[in-house]
Amino acid sequence: MPATLSRPFWGSAARALMLWGAAGGVVPHAAAQGTDPLRKTDVVRLLSNPVIGRNEIAVLIRRNCLAFHPSERDWADLRNLGADAEVLGSVGACIHRPKPRETAPRAVPAVAPLPPRVVRPAPPAIADVAPGRLSMDSADVGPVTVSVAVKDASGNAVRGEPVELRGVDGEMGVATVPAATDSLGRVTFVLEPRTIRRPGRIEIRVRGTQLAALEAAYSAVASSQSRFVTGAEQIGIAGTQVNAPLVFQARTGSGRPLAGRVISFTAQNAAVTPDQAITDGAGLAQVQVTLGPKAGGAIVIASVDSVRTQATLQVQPAAPAAVLIEHNRVRVDGGHLVVPPDVPFALSVSAQDAYGNPVPVAGLARVLEQMRAQFNARSSLLRMERVESDRWVTTVTFRPVRRGAAPLTLADATVSVEVAGARRGGGRPSAPVAAPRGPARP
Repeated sequence: MPATLSRPFWGSAARALMLWGAAGGVVPHAAAQGTDPLRKTDVVRLLSNPVIGRNEIAVLIRRNCLAFHPSERDWADLRNLGADAEVLGSVGACIHRPKPRETAPRAVPAVAPLPPRVVRPAPPAIADVAPGRLSMDSADVGPVTVSVAVKDASGNAVRGEPVELRGVDGEMGVATVPAATDSLGRVTFVLEPRTIRRPGRIEIRVRGTQLAALEAAYSAVASSQSRFVTGAEQIGIAGTQVNAPLVFQARTGSGRPLAGRVISFTAQNAAVTPDQAITDGAGLAQVQVTLGPKAGGAIVIASVDSVRTQATLQVQPAAPAAVLIEHNRVRVDGGHLVVPPDVPFALSVSAQDAYGNPVPVAGLARVLEQMRAQFNARSSLLRMERVESDRWVTTVTFRPVRRGAAPLTLADATVSVEVAGARRGGGRPSAPVAAPRGPARP
């Protein structure tokens, strides 16, 4: 049997049923399926099917004809499969049937081309901006080109459209720049990041409506890396400017200096100039500090973003401006003090600067101790018994030796001392007594 008979049974059966139906068999609806010429395998399947009559095969061959020209071997195969004279006659008729003449294709009349249709874009509705973020961290950042493409709602480019770029906050330092789109709906703007004073949003506006925006931003300032790098440990006199400026440096978490950042300076017990400064290429900003009137500490605070860093300077008292004399914690200099006879009493001597800060008086204690013998030899009213000092206060203990009254001067401060029992307005007053004047500072 020819090799073509070895095809799967189900495929052959389906083909045979289709052809049988086409020949008027028991599958009527298949008769309308195709009129393609039959292959040899199709004829073999038809002859091998016992339910299809030979006359039906002959009719089908005459209608569809053959897709092959039978050879001597093909004739022999057909006879072996039971092809009768009617089937063989139908095969022979197909071989000698003339081919149908090919008709020339019908000419299609030429159609004149339509004139081009001009489609104009709708009003602008979309703006694509690049880049979407503008970094201003490095001092060496050059001009940045911002590209904007304006489109309508359908995505068509809008040409010749005025476009405006501007900062949402006037304090950013971004000037309003107008421009118009080109034939492709595009427009470019050039920005200089170093001229932008603070981060914020930069708007792209068309016909008064914001269609897009880009962010001008900095990297975050790291509190662990940002600090005062010089001048933070200075010591100065109250009311004076410190010798060197304070220098603050802003850095990222990786330690990279941040340029162009606005640093705000505030102070406690001090004044700063200026109150804002912009970091340079090394992330540095400096400020001059004038110390306040209170001795002790002066605090300078640098603020950038959410980072606050402080430096503490030491304030020393100014030069002595006043000497105070106190008795039993009551100030008596410039006044009158009455003491009982032969009962020791103590006077406390201290000094203040022009701002009211205590000034050390240890030097005065040394001078009084050295001149005590001389004072006792000259004074007929009081005897200086003891001099003590704790740096800020010198305490002098006197003992009245006779009744009377006389002014007592200690380091530029004077108090009138009266020993009880002396008659007011009668007799001759005692001569003034004065302790030697010495420096109030060591």
